[in-house]
Amino acid sequence: MDEEIARNVTMDEWGFLGNCRYLIHDRDTKYCQSFRKIIETGDIKTLPLPARSPNLNAFSERWVKSVKDDCLSKLILFGETSLRRALREYLVHYHAERNHQGKSNVLLFPAAKQAVDRVTSEGLIENVYTLKILNMDDARHNFQLQASGIEGLEIHMDLPEISVPAGGVLELPVRLRADEADLEARSSEVRFKLVAADTPALVAEEEARFLGPR
Repeated sequence: MDEEIARNVTMDEWGFLGNCRYLIHDRDTKYCQSFRKIIETGDIKTLPLPARSPNLNAFSERWVKSVKDDCLSKLILFGETSLRRALREYLVHYHAERNHQGKSNVLLFPAAKQAVDRVTSEGLIENVYTLKILNMDDARHNFQLQASGIEGLEIHMDLPEISVPAGGVLELPVRLRADEADLEARSSEVRFKLVAADTPALVAEEEARFLGPR
């Protein structure tokens, strides 16, 4: 039965582990060697939790309580799409907007900071952002940054390449430039997309606002 479950969750068409790289699990006997072997044939690495590590449960249970009390228990959800959207929004709030008592009431990963708009010598409207990039993988990655949302939007950076070591954090100043004629409103939505050059499946997206002249 365990082997059948392992095959089902790694199936190409509808297995929910199809696009995953890791399966983190406890040391329950249901995660037997044959189960793990089938999971790993789908290029998914199994990571058993350390034995006798109560602090791991404490962090996990704290997160589960937070997302239930602050988000899910207050919503009526209609299907998986609705659930995933709510979780994405709460995840941004949890990391970038919610202070954490256990960390001296600071924000863990503040959202992108934005400077006021200015006009360049070419007559373009420029907004400056500071993106905080966290690489939670166990390997260094080089990233490519894209920006969209406004026609003809230009992106400029001082760094020749975006390289973040495993577990590292990089604060990246980014300048976006657009022609005033292409702005449909005083405040326009733009979207940053960060893609790992060596692992295209490793993608992060962040929304921001582009401010035009008053």
